[in-house]
Amino acid sequence: MSAEILKIYNIIDYIKLFISNDVVIANIKQFDYFNYENLIDVISNGLTNSTYKNNIISIDDYEIIVDNIEDTYYEITIIKNIDLYEPKGPSK
Repeated sequence: MSAEILKIYNIIDYIKLFISNDVVIANIKQFDYFNYENLIDVISNGLTNSTYKNNIISIDDYEIIVDNIEDTYYEITIIKNIDLYEPKGPSK
């Protein structure tokens, strides 16, 4: 297994640990419904794709920001996008 693949699995392990932590706020814990195997593909494509914009991988309402700090160290940030403008219903 290549070093890059091992790094990707480390990222997945980090995400699993992150979402299993009881102190994580509720809207972030919803992240656990994603298939981890799919995340491996998404993250590996993001890390190797030159069109990977600003180190952000978007999945549904979530963004995974992956910053390569050093050769073997990634900083992961998971953000749930919240729409600040909720529909108010039809106007009269």
